[in-house]
Amino acid sequence: MVYGWSLVNAYELKQQLMIELSRTPDEEVGDGTTSVIVLAGEMLHYAEAFIGKKYHPTVICRAYVKALEDALAVLDNISMSIDVTDREFYNVESGEELYWYKIYQSLW
Repeated sequence: MVYGWSLVNAYELKQQLMIELSRTPDEEVGDGTTSVIVLAGEMLHYAEAFIGKKYHPTVICRAYVKALEDALAVLDNISMSIDVTDREFYNVESGEELYWYKIYQSLW
């Protein structure tokens, strides 16, 4: 049986963790706190389903780490180098289409 005090403590812990999660992007880039909270909430939502199926939390965490590694591998495959000194690449006056066209060309 779960007692009320335990529920309150668990709820406060979740709130505290979410606040800590949202601080990092805010301190680093000054934005993104909403995205972090939404993403973390979705990850917890899906993890809850696995906990309901009696998966051990470490198995769930390992699955998330594996998913992160796979996502980073995909990003490495589609990433491209950008010359930050190429002023024409970033020139809005030359048209935003040129910027996106260059990115599209680099992907294929």
